[in-house]
Amino acid sequence: MLLLVTRPLPDAEDTAKRLRGLGHAVLVQPFLRIVFAPPPRDLAEPAALIVTSRNALRAVQTWPQAVRWRGRPVFVVGKATAREAAALGFSDVRVGGGDAAALAETIENDLAPEAG
Repeated sequence: MLLLVTRPLPDAEDTAKRLRGLGHAVLVQPFLRIVFAPPPRDLAEPAALIVTSRNALRAVQTWPQAVRWRGRPVFVVGKATAREAAALGFSDVRVGGGDAAALAETIENDLAPEAG
């Protein structure tokens, strides 16, 4: 079967490779191009990071100050983003269950403010 993959690069190539491995013919035509914004100035040191895609992790990775954040909790939506975070050196990766609502619940449970 001929399939069209429209994801942005480099993820489109990963998807196409898996599909070809299953015996499909694949065309790759990304509908979007990911362009990273420059690092923000005067960014406060975060207690944790919330990341909703592998592209967001790749963007953060380009920020010089992110080197200091590798030990901070990184909350991610799914397993693929968790694997990417770990591969980039983040040591405290927490998976939120696959969608925005589950991620919000994980963050709420893990980072509840101290009573007092």
